[in-house]
Amino acid sequence: MEEDKQIYLDQAVDWMITLQEHSDDQALRSQFEEWLEASDKHQEAWQEISSTKSLMSSLLETEADELKRLKEDELSVTSLNKSQQVGRVTVGALRPASGGFRFAALSSVFCLLLCLVYFSPLLMLYLKSDYMTGVGDVRVISMVDGSKIHLDSQSAIQVDYEEKFRTIHILKGRAFFNVSRNENRPFKVKSNRAEVTVLGTQFEVDTTEQKGAVSVVEGAVSVQLKDVEKRQKLSLAKLMKGDRYSFIDKEKRAENTPEKFASWRKGKLIVDGWYAQDVINELGRYYNGSVFFNGKLASLNKLSGVYDLNSPKAAIKLVAATEGLSVKEITPWILVISQK
Repeated sequence: MEEDKQIYLDQAVDWMITLQEHSDDQALRSQFEEWLEASDKHQEAWQEISSTKSLMSSLLETEADELKRLKEDELSVTSLNKSQQVGRVTVGALRPASGGFRFAALSSVFCLLLCLVYFSPLLMLYLKSDYMTGVGDVRVISMVDGSKIHLDSQSAIQVDYEEKFRTIHILKGRAFFNVSRNENRPFKVKSNRAEVTVLGTQFEVDTTEQKGAVSVVEGAVSVQLKDVEKRQKLSLAKLMKGDRYSFIDKEKRAENTPEKFASWRKGKLIVDGWYAQDVINELGRYYNGSVFFNGKLASLNKLSGVYDLNSPKAAIKLVAATEGLSVKEITPWILVISQK
């Protein structure tokens, strides 16, 4: 799963930054080795990040050598006498241009390789999806049958409308559905974790790693669960208005306030008993940059409240301040959170 892979890559980058900042910390090195040995996915992510770093260093050294050589050529041409300059004017004019072309080519290859490593999952997602949103972008899609789909930040869907059925594949993220009723043309939402079937209702399907769930605002749905590893269908759950089934806890809960479901549609994050780190991770989905945790944080408190998704950086800093955490802004696009 591409979303899971990105989580492991983010963890690997986090470890790389932390180890570079605390290179003499043997206890931290031991914690890193424990993380590395805990999963093959961790090792694959670390290998990919390490290889990319080595490639970047190698290419940058090559470009630096090329610039140095061009500078030496320029000095050599300058030191020639007037007659020699005339005799080599064509060479002198062409070589820097040729070197400049090679430098541009190396830069292009460098950028291309970075794009392949970091953005190939995003490119594949773009090619597979019919609708896709960026960071902080929430979109409302009007379907030909009158149904409406609210697509959350960093989410993607694929649409398969046929004569006898309507199917939406959630490829990433989460979406809220307001389905036009048609008994002769069932509406299905499929993800890697479950298959939801309805006739006409309002519900949310969340496929994110932290808060995966199906939540019903109006009507009723049936949820066919899947075993991702064994690639087989499991039990069937029936959900009514106010019900929420969690893929994480594997249980159904009745909520008294279904209107709070999918609060992201209104630019709000409503949390009730969330751990602070989960709140920060969720806010990070709307932040146009990356959020890293510097080392392992101590067990944080559970929070309840309403946060503004239109100002995710300010909301992240608010949560951090509440928990006594430090937020270091490396660039306008990178936040590193650590304990004071």
